[in-house]
Amino acid sequence: MFKDYLKQLEDDGTAKAIRQLYDRYIDGDDAKPFVREDFVKALTKEVTAHPNAKSPELLERLAQPDFMLKQRNKANGAIPVQMQQRELDQIIKNQSVYYDWLAAPNPVEKHRKSMPYQLDELLNFRIPYYVGPLVTAKEQKAARGGVFAWMVRKDPDGNITPYNFDEKVDREASANTFIQRMKTTDTYLIGEDVLPKQSLLYQSYEVLNELNNVRVNDNKLSFDQKQQVLGELFERHNTVTIKQFVDNLLAHGDYDRIPEVRGLADEKRFLSSLSTYNQLKGILHEAIDDSDKQTDIEKIIAWSTIFEDKAIFKTKLNEISWLNAGMINSLANIRYRGWGQFSHKLLNELTLSTGRTVFEELLISSHNLMQILTDEVLKQKIAELNAHELKASGIYAAIDDAYTSPSNKKALRQVLSVIDDITNAAGQAPNWLYIETADGDGVPGKRTNSRQRKIQEIYANAAQELITGSVRGELEDKIASRADFTDRLVLYFMQGGRDIYTGEPLNIDNLSSGW
Repeated sequence: MFKDYLKQLEDDGTAKAIRQLYDRYIDGDDAKPFVREDFVKALTKEVTAHPNAKSPELLERLAQPDFMLKQRNKANGAIPVQMQQRELDQIIKNQSVYYDWLAAPNPVEKHRKSMPYQLDELLNFRIPYYVGPLVTAKEQKAARGGVFAWMVRKDPDGNITPYNFDEKVDREASANTFIQRMKTTDTYLIGEDVLPKQSLLYQSYEVLNELNNVRVNDNKLSFDQKQQVLGELFERHNTVTIKQFVDNLLAHGDYDRIPEVRGLADEKRFLSSLSTYNQLKGILHEAIDDSDKQTDIEKIIAWSTIFEDKAIFKTKLNEISWLNAGMINSLANIRYRGWGQFSHKLLNELTLSTGRTVFEELLISSHNLMQILTDEVLKQKIAELNAHELKASGIYAAIDDAYTSPSNKKALRQVLSVIDDITNAAGQAPNWLYIETADGDGVPGKRTNSRQRKIQEIYANAAQELITGSVRGELEDKIASRADFTDRLVLYFMQGGRDIYTGEPLNIDNLSSGW
């Protein structure tokens, strides 16, 4: 219709100018896209200004929202890929009469039932997010020094294509590496991998730690009371309320009247739970309590956390011989997410002065984790393990592996540089080190203080003995003269005009050459 309108225009120049509106609509302007609303508005104006026999019909169609839509736009994302494949297959069927190569069979034989043609495989293929860039970490580092690849190859030779992807790429190993890259390490043990947040051991630690903080009529729970609450409440309910807790104590005759319960973050319920235990008990039945199967069950939980691809997870489940087909199918549909703060080594391997592990101490004693970590024997073991790890990998490698932001890592490296500087000047490392960090992102809408204003605020609150009158006067002079507060000048005032190592006064006029 648009072409018919252009053909009936008497002036070729006008027709060309109006045609250019369509070209702009399809290709866009240099500066910004020429969106449909602007195109319709401009074309309506031109058609109204240059009427012919086709104008009324064209104007009527322009008023309709489905006229002259682009074939390629983001709205097509709402069309299921199966519909797109069906259309593609019909095109292949019609055109293969003239171009037989279009109907080439899918090289991936296991996909031929749902994707019969080679072009179907190309249409449906997606690089899994957990595989990432199609280059190994070693290749990327050698080529560009990058550290953003983690793919693991099965076959080191040859190019990767949609048709040989599973022969060239190890999906399982790549997915595992992808998760390992994102995992943090133990809060107290450098380099030790943390447990999944839904791990049986980790959830048990959380419950015991919360129970050991509870005070019932100002008394801590006894070992028998904890065992009673664990077995009758936490191992039966995903959420345990304070009412259930109190009713349980009353039912066992621990108290004659409703006691006062304190020490919980939530006034109505416990925040921790044994939800994984309760869920898996319905699938694994008595195996969930079999001590010989605990290692395998923890593997299942870890795999569920690591592998979001159901096919990979199911393959891993087949490695456990005592699982039957029904168990595997049920487990394959479970997805756990998140990682804890502590490792198996910290919770269930290192021993205290009592000879018990952290987990055993939580169960038997009434101490919480923070109290347990003050044990001198445990502290010594943690310090020795960390010292060995730092000696082997280096402190800068530990910072690189730390689960924190790049800005924090940069700040830590700068602190280490300052420590090296102090050590060289003083002849020994400092005994104590205090690091001040910013608290969050600041108050929204509040202007950030300038360097000079920050120094003024510090000086206003500092004692006269710390900042001499002459240095205060120098600050006022610099502010009055609108001096540029460079790094050296800021450090001069932040150090009170003195050498940070010797305490001797510095000459403000000699900062550039003498410092």
